[in-house]
Amino acid sequence: MELAILKLLSCKDKHTRFMPLIKKKFVTKETWTVLEAYTHYFEFMDEITWAPFVSWFFTTKHTGMSDVAVKAYRIIFNRIEAYEVDVLDENILNSLIERDSATKIMEVARSIAETEGTHGMEEIMELYDKYETESGKAGELDKHFIDDDYEALYDHIYSEKDCVAWRLPELNAATGGLRQGNFIVVGACPDSGKTTLMCNELTHIALQVPEAKYVHYFCNEEHGRNIKHRILQSALAKTHSWLKANWSTAVEDYKKYFIHEPNIKVFHNTSISTHDVETVLKKYPPALIIFDQLRKFRGFEKVSKGEVDRQALIFAWARGIAAMAPTIAVHQAGGDAYGQMYIGMEQLYNSRIGIQGEADAIITLGRSNDLELPPNMRGLYVPKNKLIGLDPKASNGRWNIEIQPEIARFKSCKE
Repeated sequence: MELAILKLLSCKDKHTRFMPLIKKKFVTKETWTVLEAYTHYFEFMDEITWAPFVSWFFTTKHTGMSDVAVKAYRIIFNRIEAYEVDVLDENILNSLIERDSATKIMEVARSIAETEGTHGMEEIMELYDKYETESGKAGELDKHFIDDDYEALYDHIYSEKDCVAWRLPELNAATGGLRQGNFIVVGACPDSGKTTLMCNELTHIALQVPEAKYVHYFCNEEHGRNIKHRILQSALAKTHSWLKANWSTAVEDYKKYFIHEPNIKVFHNTSISTHDVETVLKKYPPALIIFDQLRKFRGFEKVSKGEVDRQALIFAWARGIAAMAPTIAVHQAGGDAYGQMYIGMEQLYNSRIGIQGEADAIITLGRSNDLELPPNMRGLYVPKNKLIGLDPKASNGRWNIEIQPEIARFKSCKE
């Protein structure tokens, strides 16, 4: 963060605005020394050109530095010059603006409460307007308007070019495939086939992903290597015994399975956080995101009023993440759904947290305890659906499908 501050404040306007907000005790000695040097340099120069500034720093501002110190500061200056500011760095400035504005508003509010006639509420409004202008939030509102580009509107709703298809035709009939912005919740009881369903679908979707985009599977329960093995099994539709006997061939076949190169990334961490997810997605641009047991992800502990409130925030956060790529959250069904073929959305675990409200569609996978039914039969149900499917009659469809655990696949009832 300090490198970002040093780069951002090497501009005179930003330095003049934000230097008073930087406290010496919160940065390293080296960072403070460079920031002070900026202050003195800007007294006679309007901008920093690095070669003249560095020369001035050593020959005028800080003469007599040891060779070790000179070497250390030269490394710092090289890093500052090469550093490229991104959106996250700009957020540092917004944080400083917010803190400064809040302090000023608090001082005016205290003055209004304790004295008469010196300040008024209009001054608070002026300070807030200034804050929105400086932080850019007022201008940001314009980007949230939906424009009159009807061709783009058609593509978003109907076109297949920015849509990825499910492997199961029942899901395509119900939802029309997956698009950027879609947030789907998949619910089922333990040992019903949730992970197999995800592997069945993501290995098909991975074939539709453009180069340099990735299918992400974030999990915090079953070990990631087990997930990776099942993904390989589902892609090749091979049994455990075949894979064990032909492992080298299987690995080569798996690499050839993809159009460009293997683009499925499995991230396993029992204490995975929302910050971990954001860091990964920034490094590896997503085409599909799967959260296995999102309710157990860490995040929002400090701002929530309890676990129910925290989970509501987690699902709202995931709803926002879907703006990057279609997102699926795998969720547990409650105990009352055990042994039931078609699970309603009200039977999702801890459904009071408003999961239903965040999701564009809810897909459930049921398993009956009726011994007269085939043991591999599952009930696929779409109890909530705001998406436009290929078949309007299938919007809230119910189907029987067959799990094929030996090859980590599902078989459609239409096959």
